[in-house]
Amino acid sequence: MPGHAIDLNVGVVPQGAPIDGLIGEILDILGVGYGPLAPDSTCVIDTRARVAREGPAGMGRPNPTVYFDDFLPTDELLFSLQGRPGIITESHAEPKLSAGASRLFQSIRSHFWARDLPCVTKSYWPQDAPGCLVLTHDVDWLDYSPAHRAVMKGKAVHRYVGLLYGYAVGKRFGPNIDYIIQLETSLGVRSTFLFRNEYPSAQERLPEAIRVCRASGSEIALHAAKKSHKNPTAMVREKSDMEKAAGAPLHGLREHALKFEYDKTWRSVEGAGFAYDMTFGLNEKTGFVGGLCHPYHPVALDGVRHSFLEIPTSLMDWTVVRNGMSYKGLVSLIRQLKDSTASLNGCLCVNFHNTYVDKDLFPGIERAYRLLISECMKAGFWNATAKECAEWWTRRERCLLKASMQDGSLHIEFGDPAVRPKVYWPDGRSELWAPVREVGGR
Repeated sequence: MPGHAIDLNVGVVPQGAPIDGLIGEILDILGVGYGPLAPDSTCVIDTRARVAREGPAGMGRPNPTVYFDDFLPTDELLFSLQGRPGIITESHAEPKLSAGASRLFQSIRSHFWARDLPCVTKSYWPQDAPGCLVLTHDVDWLDYSPAHRAVMKGKAVHRYVGLLYGYAVGKRFGPNIDYIIQLETSLGVRSTFLFRNEYPSAQERLPEAIRVCRASGSEIALHAAKKSHKNPTAMVREKSDMEKAAGAPLHGLREHALKFEYDKTWRSVEGAGFAYDMTFGLNEKTGFVGGLCHPYHPVALDGVRHSFLEIPTSLMDWTVVRNGMSYKGLVSLIRQLKDSTASLNGCLCVNFHNTYVDKDLFPGIERAYRLLISECMKAGFWNATAKECAEWWTRRERCLLKASMQDGSLHIEFGDPAVRPKVYWPDGRSELWAPVREVGGR
């Protein structure tokens, strides 16, 4: 007769809205299997705030309990998911909520290990990559002049005069899209190009730019404008117009100049049927404005979770140019972002405008972009377009994960062979689950 099976999923004590949604969002990010609280739950998630109001959750026997609000302040998390975080005073915003979620997982795992049981989660990224690298390019211009004030910053006089002279005698600093695609192809990566519907001085170049992107396998997305950040009708119209120009459905967007009004912008995104957004970010600073370095579902002011994903953008080249950051400083920032993202198995989404990836006009930006790609790929990051990132994350969220121990053997049910379970054994080892065999003992 088979012995009693020990359920390895986490039991969650009901909290009521919106806290139930917050807990579910974080557990989904962590890839932890969870369900309603049961008498045999190996580990229980509760909040001290609920216990203070209602007392301990009684299930007939004491259950090892992890208190969610010891690691993630619920008000701060809610405000961030609603797009209204606290004031950021530092020049760089660390992913502190993702770090809190990581500590929450470590506490959950310790309760499993204390009972000599493995802890099972979904792997974050394909092939258990340490992070995801999403390269994006806002196409603000399809032509560009060295007389632009951004070009002047930090240029020696003779260098700047040379650029102006070249422009005067016919050299054109164009969209750089061909060059960027060639560069990325040589480095084994692909990216997402975000186009506007209107380019007053170079509208005739848009069809060819789109054709080049589509031929390369790059993604085309919307660089929205025209007050669509607060006008759902304008958002639908912009999406429809760009889909006609692209000859294919669009899946995501970023608003021009990161224009964002909490609740209004995300309702517009939801209403237009996008799968992802990348607007909620910082113009004058770097880092993670919402405190999360993973894709997540924003929450409306009424507490309803949006269906689309926000992919947090943590670095924009315009910020670097505006702040007069040196090449050395930019390299240091890139490595800081790479390391902090990898330590949390997060997503590093960057925005390098097409006009800035230019060896003549912005040599430091172009060089740093090469370095970013090279170092992230060397570190094992999974490169994805924004669409591919959102599709993977959605697939991961929807994948069934149910683990149990029976007669000393680990049994795992999972609904998608691409989303591999990861097993953390009590002796400190971790490994991807091999579905062709049962794992007995440790």
